[in-house]
Amino acid sequence: MNVVQVPLTVILLSTDSYELSASNKNRKINNLGLDIISAFKKPVVWAPIFALILSLFGITLSPIWQKNFSVLGGATGGMALFSIGIILYVKKPKLNLAVWMNTLSRTVFVPLVIFLVMMFFKVDRSVINMTTMTMGITVAAISTIFANQYKVAEQEMASTLFLSNIISIFSMGLIIVFLKI
Repeated sequence: MNVVQVPLTVILLSTDSYELSASNKNRKINNLGLDIISAFKKPVVWAPIFALILSLFGITLSPIWQKNFSVLGGATGGMALFSIGIILYVKKPKLNLAVWMNTLSRTVFVPLVIFLVMMFFKVDRSVINMTTMTMGITVAAISTIFANQYKVAEQEMASTLFLSNIISIFSMGLIIVFLKI
């Protein structure tokens, strides 16, 4: 998610809508390139990619740096929840068809499809259990933060986050019972 989905989301949110007519084709493509370069200047885009590269080459950090990043990583979840609390206070959740479809697809349909595909390919049961549980986790706070930052579907993402937390109480419980975890 952090290496592919988050950078791609930032790049797409950074771009304007591009109409490639003959008269403004070069100008729009040039702007798109600048938007992509601008997106890669943001730590949320380059840091996970850089970390993956370091990991692939087997480069490890000194224990002092590991401790610093562990402290930052530990605080990140709490800060995200705090931010979401503020966003949900400002953007009161409104449940509409789009919010219900987004929430149900993320908390029910995606785990179900992943489970069925993995069963079809006869994947090891422990991997199926872990993957299905992971896919059933509530919508990530980062989507709501991005929506708020880029002023795109703010109300829908805040509402989806709220509803997915409520639905995941039941869907995660059902996954646990069904998979006998």
